[in-house]
Amino acid sequence: YISYHIKLTLFCFQNLSFNQRHLEIEWEKIENELTRERGLWGRVTPDPLAKWELDPTEGPLRMRKRMILNKSFNLRYPYLPSYLTRLLLRSPNSDVSNVYFMINTCCLTVSMNLSAVS
Repeated sequence: YISYHIKLTLFCFQNLSFNQRHLEIEWEKIENELTRERGLWGRVTPDPLAKWELDPTEGPLRMRKRMILNKSFNLRYPYLPSYLTRLLLRSPNSDVSNVYFMINTCCLTVSMNLSAVS
């Protein structure tokens, strides 16, 4: 009886932790849907640094209907100053990427300075 009770308690504990993790994942999905751009509690003004691309998934008649966030835009089209664009071959670049790299470089240097102080 005691070994059965221990096994049952262990099973209930594992089941409870599985359910807890499952609920955390589901709530995270719901939160992301509600707070995404154009969501119920999303941003009022669109993010100027967000770039969108067509989703590669095709529907009926080979139609692509969905726009998804392009996370690699700033890496694929980096900002190049005008003196570099004259020297190099014409490569695709973006002026918006300048703001992106300035923000990320600033955050990186601040975090590096904070870790050096610690």
